[in-house]
Amino acid sequence: MFYVIFLCNSLPIFLGGLVLYYVAADVVSMQRPRAYIWGACSISTVIWIINQYVLTTESSAMDLISCLFPVFSILPFAPKGRKLQGAVTMVALLAVQTGLMFTIGYIAFPLAKKLGYAYTELFNNTTSFGSAIMCFIMLFLGSLAYYLTGRLMIYLFQGGGLSSMLLCFLPIPISQTILVNIINRVLPTVHGVDGIMISYTLAILLAIVADVAFLVGVQKIRQVSQLREQVRFVSQQLDVQTGHYRQLQESILTVNQIRHDLNNQLQAAYHLLESGETALARRQLDQVQDSLHQQVGTRFSSNLMVDAVLQDKANSCRNKGISLTVNAEIPPELSIENAHLCSVFSNLLDNSIHGALESGAADKGITLHAAVRNNCLIIRCNNPACKPERSQSRDPLRLHGLGLEILNKIASQYNGSVNTEYKDGWFYASVCLPLSRTLEGDSMHVN
Repeated sequence: MFYVIFLCNSLPIFLGGLVLYYVAADVVSMQRPRAYIWGACSISTVIWIINQYVLTTESSAMDLISCLFPVFSILPFAPKGRKLQGAVTMVALLAVQTGLMFTIGYIAFPLAKKLGYAYTELFNNTTSFGSAIMCFIMLFLGSLAYYLTGRLMIYLFQGGGLSSMLLCFLPIPISQTILVNIINRVLPTVHGVDGIMISYTLAILLAIVADVAFLVGVQKIRQVSQLREQVRFVSQQLDVQTGHYRQLQESILTVNQIRHDLNNQLQAAYHLLESGETALARRQLDQVQDSLHQQVGTRFSSNLMVDAVLQDKANSCRNKGISLTVNAEIPPELSIENAHLCSVFSNLLDNSIHGALESGAADKGITLHAAVRNNCLIIRCNNPACKPERSQSRDPLRLHGLGLEILNKIASQYNGSVNTEYKDGWFYASVCLPLSRTLEGDSMHVN
């Protein structure tokens, strides 16, 4: 009978450990979690068996080891840059485990008393199935609690910049664990549980309040962080727009200078033709053509603002060894504000450049198509990119360092849309901005 009871107690402990370590590995996106999950679960189960069956009395030192081992065991296996997240996640899971375990006991003790059973039977691991029943209940409820806690931790980590702040969370579950363990040590020394019910209830309520207060504080901090990020982003946008307006002004000045020089050179060519110097006139015209190409460069579109942005990004791509292919059919005038045009094109290309550089692909090529179709300005941009992590799969633009917020805000002002997709090593982004009137553009292509 002892071996049956031993198996009924150990099996849910082992299965619960598998769920615990699986959730922790999932939160930190562990690359090869199998060895970690099975190895850590086996060691944790052995520690539990030693504390419950090998030692004559339960040891507080073994309790401490059973709490510390899961936290430290995840550190060697967690990916670089996520070790702190792994430790915080494991502490949160252990806090949920401890709180749930004693909450079950809080309900089970009075129930056992009403049914005429001694509450000590619920602690008996050798002659009673009471402990095994408690373990199986813990397995069922604990698995659900671990999953929900894992989702919560992923949500918190997605906020960005929370890893160091979550260190403030550690004293809360640690203090709760110490508190419930003190209660656990007191229970066998009293003749009943009625004498500590009020204190136990108060402790549980305080623990819940502490956790809720922490989560509320996290939300407030996230809101402040998001506002700061918005201010920083808007400031960057203004800098970008100012730069492109300045570049546009310089381009206009350059065009005026070229027009003046071109007029003088053409007059000289006309005089040569009138004098019968055809060869010299042809040479003069060839020089004019070379000069125009060097000073003006390649035109990407008929829209001066868009062309200024594309010229700037083309130079950036050239300096970084990235090939840029542009096919733009954009008319000189659009019913879209120049600042918005600047933001859309500069953000898409800036982040495509970043994605291409981070991808490690041999062919770092970016392709951009822009055209007016069905009374809408449609912009499509694609580039090689790294595979987004699991937490980024619903917002792949985060992989490029660009959230959907700024593009969605611009698109919403024109009742447009933004779509993104990652497929087979490539990142695709498209923006659709409806126009107030139908426009047709001139097609230009450059590589």
